[in-house]
Amino acid sequence: MALERSGVYGANVPLWSEEYWDLVPRGRFRWAVVRTDTSPDVAKRLKEMGVQVIMQLPDLFNHDPWHDPNSWARECHAVLAPFAPHSDLVCLDNEPNLYLDGSNWWWAGEYTRWFRVVAASFRYWDKACH
Repeated sequence: MALERSGVYGANVPLWSEEYWDLVPRGRFRWAVVRTDTSPDVAKRLKEMGVQVIMQLPDLFNHDPWHDPNSWARECHAVLAPFAPHSDLVCLDNEPNLYLDGSNWWWAGEYTRWFRVVAASFRYWDKACH
């Protein structure tokens, strides 16, 4: 029987309960998004189960669109260090929320510019990207 190619967005809790762990093989998940506010032990156990781990940093732009993207890239790099043995993929930020005050061209343009600087700075700090 072929394995599913499906994945799961992992629970945003520091440690997963055994109930959550039981769902991974039952769902035949091949990848999982794990946020950095979760323990690195979660990423480690998933990798040991043969699940590809994709790290995601909590979104910052929605909370502080004026945060310096260069410093955010350095912070991202430091936060990801404990997860490095378990994953080489990362989502540096989430998409901007679309709501009345944040669903206009300015907001989308600012997010795009901000994210491009974050990504470029992250590549500078992360030697594996060279």
